[in-house]
Amino acid sequence: MRPLILSLSLLAIAGLPLSAADGPTPKPKPAADADDDDAKPAPKGGTAAAPGGGQNTLRAPVFEDVSNVTRSFIDPDLIPDAPNPITIFGDGFWEPGTLQNGRFTPNLIVYGDLRTGYSYAEKPDPGSDTDVANARTRLTLETDLQLTATERIHARFTPISNNGTDTGILFRPDYDAKFAHSLKPQTLFFEGELDSILSDFGGSAQHDATDLNYAIAIGKFPLELNNGYLISDIFTGAGVTKNNITVPWAANFGIGAFYAVHDVDADAGTGFPTDGRAFALAGLHGFADVADVRVETSLVYLDVRDGDFVVGGTDRRQYYGAVSFAWLRGPIGQGLHLLGKLGDPDVTGKGALVVYESNVRLTPIRVDGGLYAMLDAFVGTPHWNSISGNLNQVGTTFQTDNLTGFPNQRGDGRDEAGVALALQYKTLRRRLHFIPEVSYVDDRSDANNDTTAFGLRVNYGFGVRYVLRMDLRHFIPKVGESFNAGRAEFQIKF
Repeated sequence: MRPLILSLSLLAIAGLPLSAADGPTPKPKPAADADDDDAKPAPKGGTAAAPGGGQNTLRAPVFEDVSNVTRSFIDPDLIPDAPNPITIFGDGFWEPGTLQNGRFTPNLIVYGDLRTGYSYAEKPDPGSDTDVANARTRLTLETDLQLTATERIHARFTPISNNGTDTGILFRPDYDAKFAHSLKPQTLFFEGELDSILSDFGGSAQHDATDLNYAIAIGKFPLELNNGYLISDIFTGAGVTKNNITVPWAANFGIGAFYAVHDVDADAGTGFPTDGRAFALAGLHGFADVADVRVETSLVYLDVRDGDFVVGGTDRRQYYGAVSFAWLRGPIGQGLHLLGKLGDPDVTGKGALVVYESNVRLTPIRVDGGLYAMLDAFVGTPHWNSISGNLNQVGTTFQTDNLTGFPNQRGDGRDEAGVALALQYKTLRRRLHFIPEVSYVDDRSDANNDTTAFGLRVNYGFGVRYVLRMDLRHFIPKVGESFNAGRAEFQIKF
C-alpha cells in the first residue's frame, strides 16, 4: 500500500480509491478504465488534445462480495498491485522495524512510473486533410520524505517534461523531435495531523483524539471533487479535514475546508484555462455514510484575483454547489451527481450539470475476472461550466489523453447531453481487460455538432511493474468527416 496522503481526505473524502491523485499508478474501473493523466477538460468536436501532462472521489459502487455483511463498495481489482518503492534512506517502506509513534524518524522513498505512448489519428481536425502521429515519453517521480508516522513532505517531478510538453517525436504532419526537461516540482506539499504535530514537535502531552484530530495540507497539492466533474486540479493553497465526527444519523461523517491562492486552472466558461494567477477559490467539502448510501457535498466560491487575465474582467465571481450519491443494490451499483452554479451574470450566468452512473456485474463471483456492463449519462444547461472538471469518468471514449493528444469524444457538459454504454470483460486472473464502448453526444449549441464514437480498450498487466494499454476509436461527427484513431502505451512502475 502506498504512503497515505492525508490531504486525500480533500480529494477522496468519500474514502474511495483514486487514480493519479497521489501517483501515476493506474486505477482500472469497470467499463470506464481511466487514463492516468492530469485530466484537464478536453476540446470539443472530437479533435486531438494538445500533447502534455487521473481522479475519483465518489462514483457508482461496484458489486464484488456476495456476503451481506462484508459486501464492499469497491471491487478489489480496482486497487492494483504495486512494486515496493525505492528507499533512499530510513527503515524502508515494507522493511521490519519499530513503530515510532510521536518521534522524528525520517525516511525518504521514491516511486513512480515511466510511460511511453504512440498515437495515430486520421485527419482529426474538421476541414483538415492531415493525419497526426506522435510518440511521447514521461517519467514521473513521486518522492516522500516521511518525517514521522503521520507527517511527511511529498513532491512529484516529471524530469523529462517541461510546462506541459513531454519528450517525444512528432511524425505527422511535420517531423519534429523534442527533448524536454525540467526539475520544477509538479506537486510539493506538507501534510500531517495537527494533534500529532503539537505533541511531537511542540513537546506537549498527547491531546485527546477528539480535540485536535485534524488533517492538514499546505503547499501545491491535487484536489478532485465530485468524481472530477466539479474540480480536477493541482493548485497552491491549504486544506484541513476533520474525519470520524460522531453524529446520530450517519455511520461516518467528515468535513473539510480548503483555500487556493495560485495555480487555479479555471476556464470560467471561456472554453480555455486562464492564467494561474487569475483566480482564487475557497470551499467546504463533506461526506457521510447514511444507511447504505454514501453522500458527498461541495460548496465552492471562485473569485477573480487579477481581472487582467480573465475574459470579462473582475466581475466573474461564481458560486458552485454539488452533491453526489452512491449506492449498491445487489449486483447493481449506481451514482448520481448534481452540480449547479450561480453568479457571473454578464457572461455565463446560472448553470447546472447532472451525471448518472451505473454498472452491473453480469457473471457470478466465482468466475475468474468477470463481465460488467456500464451505462453513464449526463445533461448540461447552456450556461454550465465547471471550475476545472471534466467528463473523464463518463466513459473511455471521453477520457483526455494528455500524453500523446489522442482524440476523445467531444463534450464538457455545456448545452449538451451524452450517454456511454460499455462492457468490460476481465480474464487471466483479472490481468487482461477488454472494454468495448459506444457513446453519443447531443450538441444543443449553435454548432450542432452531434458526435457518435466507438471505442475498444485492451489493458494487460505483466506482474506488478508492467502495463500495456491499447485503444482504438472511431468518431462520426455531424460536422465534418468520420475518422479513426489508435493508441498504444507501455508503462513501467517502480
